[in-house]
Amino acid sequence: MQLSLRVAAAEQRAAIAEERNQAGGTHSDQLLAASTSVPPRSFANALKLGRGQEPVPIVRPPGPSVVIYPAEGQREALKTADDTRRVLLDAVRPGQLGLQIAGVRRVGNAGVVVQTTSAAAADTLRRAVPPTLRTVEPTERCPLIALTGIDKEATMEAVIRDLKEQNLNESDEWTTERLGRELRLVFRRGRHGNRSKWVCQASTDLRRTLITKGRIYLGWDVVEVTDHVSVTCCNKCQLYGHPEKYCRAKNVVCGNCGDEGHRSTECQAVNTACATCKKFGRKGAHGHRTAAKDCPARMHAEQQAEPYVAASGSPAALAQLLLPEGACPKAGVFLARLDVACAVLRHLCTEHMIVCHIAWGVSALHVVSAYFQYSDDVSLHLLHLERTMGVLRGHNVLVGADVNAHSPLWHSAPRHLIGRGREVARRRELVEGFVLAHGLTIHNRPGQPSTFHTINGESNIDVTMSTRGVRVTDWRVHTEASSSDHRLITFRLCGMETRGPAPAAESSAAPRRFRERGVDWDRFRAGIQERVGSIDWSRPASAVCKEFTRVIAWTAEECLGTCGDGKKAKGYEWWSPALEAMRKRHNKLRKAWQDARKVGGDLEVSARNDFHRCRSKYRAAMEKAQLDSFRKLADSGNQDPWGLAYRAASGRLRPPANVVNGVRLAEGFAGDVGGSMWGLLCALCPDDDLSRDTVHHRQVRLAAACIPSGRDAPPPSSQFPHRECAEDIPKSG
Repeated sequence: MQLSLRVAAAEQRAAIAEERNQAGGTHSDQLLAASTSVPPRSFANALKLGRGQEPVPIVRPPGPSVVIYPAEGQREALKTADDTRRVLLDAVRPGQLGLQIAGVRRVGNAGVVVQTTSAAAADTLRRAVPPTLRTVEPTERCPLIALTGIDKEATMEAVIRDLKEQNLNESDEWTTERLGRELRLVFRRGRHGNRSKWVCQASTDLRRTLITKGRIYLGWDVVEVTDHVSVTCCNKCQLYGHPEKYCRAKNVVCGNCGDEGHRSTECQAVNTACATCKKFGRKGAHGHRTAAKDCPARMHAEQQAEPYVAASGSPAALAQLLLPEGACPKAGVFLARLDVACAVLRHLCTEHMIVCHIAWGVSALHVVSAYFQYSDDVSLHLLHLERTMGVLRGHNVLVGADVNAHSPLWHSAPRHLIGRGREVARRRELVEGFVLAHGLTIHNRPGQPSTFHTINGESNIDVTMSTRGVRVTDWRVHTEASSSDHRLITFRLCGMETRGPAPAAESSAAPRRFRERGVDWDRFRAGIQERVGSIDWSRPASAVCKEFTRVIAWTAEECLGTCGDGKKAKGYEWWSPALEAMRKRHNKLRKAWQDARKVGGDLEVSARNDFHRCRSKYRAAMEKAQLDSFRKLADSGNQDPWGLAYRAASGRLRPPANVVNGVRLAEGFAGDVGGSMWGLLCALCPDDDLSRDTVHHRQVRLAAACIPSGRDAPPPSSQFPHRECAEDIPKSG
């Protein structure tokens, strides 16, 4: 459902519910009175401030924090954070000092953190702390890296010296003094033999530099650099996040075979399996041991414990799955990068198909993900796909579909084509006819593994096809990348440059700086050679230079990457700590209900009722938070005409989220990212084309062109300059 329709429907339901609760008058009379009493929402009315109204204040950002610990001689008297907090509250009176305290929280080592509202308040608080306490500056928690393969006799000074001279000598940014400040040894492991493993605390920039290299050279040794993330795996239930001491599981799970009832020391099984993956039904459970480094469950636990391990400063941490609306969606599109803008065309989506417009840099493409369910008539899915191709006629379209049909066009085995029955032959003929009728190109390649694989057999039923303007290379099927029955398919898109607007500019005024060290220059040269062929050299010199610069910048951003941005990934805009607490309680009650189902009786009924009540409140709270966020986004255009919609449509700034729903316009639906954002902008303020003005736009244009009818304001006096100007403003608006 489109954003505008959802907001309008929600406001209408809220208005009707409020009118029903009021006494007196019929429902139609109340709606008529409400429609006549409330002024119409318009661009001009939203910017207008009535007489005596104050502008909306801007919330100030929080000030610095002050960390307070017990003094050296007070550790016996002040043993907990509550003791430190009590002494601080008794000694410091914020009212007498004029301090504004935003919050107080406890930390380890009997300390407290006081959040102030300004730097002056923080200085006043530091001076007011009693002698029994001491203040320290808050320190940022630095990530841990593991250096594996260091000589057992090596010293920290020698490691820093070799790190600079053998690995970072070409970079003036990393000096020996800076390396000594930002790299600190925490502990050592594996001292047997001549090699050891160092776990060091490094700054964010140093970690990114070393992790990018992968391995460094220290003296005569090659040292592997990895992230050090310590996660706890319970020896009783074989799950992550808690030790055996705090495990609440009733049954013991073997870490060797994954069965319940015995420990790994008592196991007599011949074949080993990962107990965690086996419990959750993963197909690769027998390929590795419990808590192995390549275990998907352990990797997920490490990413939850240290998000920077998965993020690494890139937008891949905010990958998101887009699904069509419906009770049981069968198709989806997964976005793994935030620098790719996506518009979901909801008017073309069904439960078995999702249509998106993807835009990155100066390239654009329509992507269709479809699932032709075998129990359904394939002609129904082909009919909707044909309608979609008609709407997107003239655009580049890429279709990835599970067609549940076999054909020589996508290199199915001959045994799947003969003697399979009339229905199988009919499905093949209909799909082949659709592909040939629309002139689509099949990108499946021979010699690749089957796209669908189960214990009962394998076949090719996943098809990648596109219009002729889409160039697909390096189409591959990966056998071990996914635990699903459908194997992972990867390919590259080439020659997708379009003549659209320039890519959005960065919000910062500083120019982008690209990385020069530790990059693949061959890939950069190949990208330049591949994309430079799309430039029209017959155009004017200024246009050719601009296009050539754009190609170089785009290729550099893709192959080299930028440095010094320091941006951190953010989550959903509408998510809040309250929703996070409700989510944890929801998961806790669901686990309690699952455990109670083994017991049965009144305990199961009570646990189920508690879970259902919590789930209803959780879903209602999420829906309300999303609706409030959507309404705030829609109203932001009225409050700030040069805000998000204007900057995104004009190409000056990207919106905070890279996914937007297709907007329904007066002449139809928006079919791409630019059309959706331009529709939001035109809905708020008129453009330069007078022939397309609506009644609302004509009123706004007329009000902006009218000359005020009142007399001119006198020059401001020295006593009341603003008051006289305000009194002389015409009251007619």
